[in-house]
Order: sequence, then structure tokens, then C-alpha cells
Amino acid sequence: MAVLTKYILMYPLDEEHSLAINSLTSAMDIIDQETRSKIEDMQSGIKNIESNEDEELYQQLMSRGYLFENAQMEKDTINRYKLVHQELAKRKIITNFTICPTMGCNLRCTYCFESDDQHINYNLMTDTQLDTIFKYISETLENSKEERIRLKGDTPATINVFGGEPLLKTNYPVISRILKFAEANGILVKIITNATTIQPYLGLFERYVKLLHLQITVDGNKEIHDVRRIRADGSGSFDQICRNINRVLDLGIKVALRINVDKSNIKSLRELEAVIKSNQWDQNPLFYPYASPVLDFCGVGEDILTEHELLDTLLSERLYGNEEGFIKGIVSPSIGFLSFFFDSKNQMKPWKLDYCEATSGSNFGFSPDGNITTCLTYAGKGKHTIGTFDENGVRLNEEDTAKWFDRSVFRLEKCQDCKYAFLCGGGCAVAAIERNQDMDDVVCSDIASTIEKYVFHIKRTILNQ
Repeated sequence: MAVLTKYILMYPLDEEHSLAINSLTSAMDIIDQETRSKIEDMQSGIKNIESNEDEELYQQLMSRGYLFENAQMEKDTINRYKLVHQELAKRKIITNFTICPTMGCNLRCTYCFESDDQHINYNLMTDTQLDTIFKYISETLENSKEERIRLKGDTPATINVFGGEPLLKTNYPVISRILKFAEANGILVKIITNATTIQPYLGLFERYVKLLHLQITVDGNKEIHDVRRIRADGSGSFDQICRNINRVLDLGIKVALRINVDKSNIKSLRELEAVIKSNQWDQNPLFYPYASPVLDFCGVGEDILTEHELLDTLLSERLYGNEEGFIKGIVSPSIGFLSFFFDSKNQMKPWKLDYCEATSGSNFGFSPDGNITTCLTYAGKGKHTIGTFDENGVRLNEEDTAKWFDRSVFRLEKCQDCKYAFLCGGGCAVAAIERNQDMDDVVCSDIASTIEKYVFHIKRTILNQ
């Protein structure tokens, strides 16, 4: 007997229409209320799923993958997806590499996931360590050159420079070497900096404008920012950061302005918009402001916003998602995926089988303690590593690497019967580790509420397509 897939999501668009999403096949269909009622009756067992009862609907559901001739056919489809995923994982090409010159930092941000001890008692990356990293990157890119060009065209690889604060004065020789290596090998460099110590680097940066991007965080106007992103002596950082953003933009360097958002600053984002406009950053094509939720992997923070709360507020306040909104993007696992999924320009809708780049196998992070991590939350902490490096080379632990890079919805028991699995990716591995002491003991993402809010806010667009 035919079976209805469990991967059906339905959301109201207006009084007469709903959006049906098949998360197994990524099909999306606008249906009338009569059809929705019939599907719901099938789900509840009130209505038999037989072709002779409603031939037209039966054939439509079958052709769109909502209906299978029997339960085994659905299982076979999922198994085919699993095999495809495994094959793609074998051919995974690493094009993102993160280097942490130090874990030391001159700020003591209130929400930082790194400890004060890391920021105070720190080492610097040595020349020998850099030699090993550069050799590994060169060999990795050379060995994957043909496949990389085939899959990604001329998209360059990227070195992300992270910390701690990577632009402390003591790191100048390291940053100089990274930029020189990147230029020689056609690699982009993205530096994640608090921008308070940037001035000594301006002359160096001027020589590498074409390959350099900076990410700089400002969390609000001066009053808000200076109680969140404070120096070790307790003073604020707002004025100096704004001056340095202007200096960097004047050099012609791209700046991504990150706004870390939680309940304590979300209502004051209009004041930040005023700061952006007063500096005329919004008129500069090199400037890109985006929001990201403050993360709390232990789930106890009172000010933490869920993804759907963040999305709902930014859209409701018209801060994002329209021409007048000054926030141009949201970097967050569920929202970021849904933005791509619902983009009408993307005809091939993806599955999300793993949660983020930490579990997708697309990023390696090198820290001064000689450890390699895939999630930057653990950089420099000496735990949940996937390998080590020193003057003798890079050594990846096969078992530890597999724990991270093989983590997908196919491995996670809690995901097996979840209708959101292929839109979620299995939730954050770090949250699972920190709350449940097991990365496979899933902490569900906010995908269910987030997709509901997303559809609510774009329903007119969907109906007009």
C-alpha cells in the first residue's frame, strides 16, 4: 500500500492557500485548503491513500515525492541519499584554513566563548609552526587542484586569521608572513579582528588590498558597545574601532561589520544604523553589515536569542530583508540555510545533512599550542582536537577526525524520524558536547520555529511567484 512520506511540512500563506514542503526531495508546492485537508487526513489515517479515491491528487503526490508505493521505497530513497553523501564526503576538498597567531586578546568581551586565561597567558605562533602550516596548505591545494577547479572554478582558497586578537602588535611578523604566502599562492585572507590595534598594520595592509578582507565587530552605538566589548582595564573600544574602520575603508579594503545580537542590544540597532549612516559607511560598496546571534552552548544565558526570535525581530522592524534594512545578511546556521533554500534563483535546492563547516569537513584550524581543531570554539583549549602539528609536519588523528567529519543526520539516532532532519543538519556538535557530553546526543536546532517565521514573513513573495 502507498505511504505518505513523513518529511512533509505545511505552512499557511493566506486563507485559501498553504505552502507544502517536502524536506526529503526539497519540493515546494502551493496547495489549496482542500488539498491540505486531504493530506492531513492521510497523515492521521482518516483517509486511505489509494489512487482510485482521488487519482489526480494521488499522481501529483507521487510525482512530487510526497507519496511512495511502499515504505521500503522511501527507505531506499534515503539510503541513496546516504550513499551520495558518503561519496561526496570522500571527495571533500578543503579550501578554508584558519590560523590563530595567538589566543591572547586585549579585550574582555562579555559574551566571549574564550576564557580570560587564554587571553592573558598566551603563546605566539612560531616561524617553524608557520612553515609547517604553509607546507600543508600548499600540498593540500596542489593535490586537489584539478578537482577544485572542476567543482569551484576559479574561486580561491581562503586563510582565515583568528584569535584571540590576531592584530596584537606582537603578531606583526606572523601576519606579514601569512599575507606574503597568500599573495604568492593566490589565496584570500580574511582577518577577524576587534580593530583596536589595527593602526600599526595599515602600511602592511596597503600592499595587500586585493586579497584582504576584514571582519570587525560593532555591537551598537557607543553606549551599548562600550559595555559589551571592553578593554582589559574596563574602558570602551567604540571610538577607536570607528576611526579604524574609516582608515581601512579608505585603503580600499573590504570590511564585514559583524553585529553580535542578543536581548540586551537588539532593541537599539537603530542607533547603530545612525552610526553607520553618520560615517557614510552605507554608501561604501566595500562595507557589508551583518548580524549574528550571540551563542551560548550551555543554554543558560538569559540574554540569548533563538534564531527565530532574531529573524522575527529583524524582519518585523524592517532592519533586514528589504531595501531599507541596513543589515544585509544574517550569519546563523538555520537562517543562513533557509535564505539559500528559499532563494528563487537557486533551482537546485540543497539538503543540509551536516550542521556547519565544523562537521562538513571544510575547515582546519591551527592554534599556537600545536593542536588542530575543526570548530574554533575549541581552538587553543587542548580538547576536542583532530590532530597536531610541529616541525615534523601535520598529523591528523583518523578516529577524532571521523567523529567530526562523519557527523551527519544519517549517523544521529535522534534525527532518524525527524521531518526537519534534511533542513537542519543535526544541530550543533558543540552544544551536544557541552550539554550532554556526547556530540551524537543531539541538541535540536531552532529550525522548526525558524522556518515557520521565515515562511510567515515571505508568504506574499511566495504567492506572487
